[in-house]
Amino acid sequence: MMVVIHTKNNHIKDREYIYDVVFSYFWGLEYEIVYEERDNLALEVEGNYFFIDDSFFQMDESIWLKEESLPKQPLQKIELPDALKDAAVEKILPVIYGRQGIKDIFSEDGKMCFLDIFGSAFFMLTRYEEVVKDDKDEYDRFPAKASLAYQEGFLERPIINEYLEILWQWLKRFIPQIPRSSRTFNVMATHDIDNPFYSLCLNGLQKLKTLAGDLIKRHDICLFKRKFISFVDEKHDVFDNDLLNTFELIMDLSDKYGIKSNFYFMTAMHRSKIDGNYDIFYNPVVKIIKNIIARGHYIGIHPGYGSYNNINLVRDDTDKLRQMLEAESLQIEKFGGRQHYLSWRAPITWKAYEEANLEYDATLSYAEHIGFRCGICYEYPVYNVITQERYKLKEYPLEIMDCTLWYDDLMNLPMYDMLPRCTVLKEHCRKYDGTFVVLWHNSSFVEKWHVELYKQLLEF
Repeated sequence: MMVVIHTKNNHIKDREYIYDVVFSYFWGLEYEIVYEERDNLALEVEGNYFFIDDSFFQMDESIWLKEESLPKQPLQKIELPDALKDAAVEKILPVIYGRQGIKDIFSEDGKMCFLDIFGSAFFMLTRYEEVVKDDKDEYDRFPAKASLAYQEGFLERPIINEYLEILWQWLKRFIPQIPRSSRTFNVMATHDIDNPFYSLCLNGLQKLKTLAGDLIKRHDICLFKRKFISFVDEKHDVFDNDLLNTFELIMDLSDKYGIKSNFYFMTAMHRSKIDGNYDIFYNPVVKIIKNIIARGHYIGIHPGYGSYNNINLVRDDTDKLRQMLEAESLQIEKFGGRQHYLSWRAPITWKAYEEANLEYDATLSYAEHIGFRCGICYEYPVYNVITQERYKLKEYPLEIMDCTLWYDDLMNLPMYDMLPRCTVLKEHCRKYDGTFVVLWHNSSFVEKWHVELYKQLLEF
């Protein structure tokens, strides 16, 4: 079935990107674009015409990528009709872009949608606002609190999935036979390996201090013994008892729940004090990587701190991991990665990953808040909104990072609230047959309650 898109002949590359992502990549529908002078968008399907607001792309090009082009706040909110109550996660829907002053989402005859679905999707998926705004936190990251989603209270909603489902159910109402590609909900377990071994994180004095702390301050004999043994074993390049050597446990859990783990290793030695500073060619590290691959799980790159805006550093870090794999004759199915500290900048980091020939990025969440930074729980091909280039690179948006939940300077949630908040996000992903991407560091499999929380999250 062919969809004919009648659209204005401006922002051609931008329009082609978002139309292709929605109709072809997400839905598997054939389409063609007809450019003409018009002030809205028309979809022609089987002789039926459906009209959609086109506010975003209709804006004057003189304000493109300027603050005047951002959504006007506070956003309008519309109560969805009962017929669409299953399309969204809540009945009240924020309008990112759309016709101003509207009370209903559709015209009386049901053929005009006042919500700018494609412009809003482009805005969220390309991280348009992060190019326009210059807000930065202490790590030079775009902060959650500066985002439209946080300010308007929909960061924990996959708002673009909601918009697209509204569009789909609207079309389906008039054309019941219209098909789309099937999707299956899945969990993508990811693990950033900042340090594979606790013993390598500390110098001699730090080791003495932590052992003394276990005895005197924490009164934890068991932990003292575990650390002491691992410190002794380190002298012989043995790390079987190391606190952070939790790789077997992680893979056992993934196998139990029928998922694959993705382990992102660092190669940026001595570049920054907050990098892992371990040698990717070190035999005990290589041994772990070999075991991961042998067990059918995946590895990828975790570019060092400061690489988010430096194409050469991303390429160097990635090449070093490739060199190790080649030296050990190791083959991997897919090669992606995630930025250390979730340091990412639109669209520079995507460009760096594309030029390093990485297949996907899994960075996009906010360090200080869980949720849907891109407004969607589907992977998608990314787009450079400055150069108007579509990349082969895919983005797998991250919904939850472990330490975001409990660190004092991040969300610092009470323990009783962590699982419910995470489960809601997971169920949103399930609702739209999306991908629930979770980051749980190997260092978060040491304390029992961290492990139990992770297991409960996978079980639901």
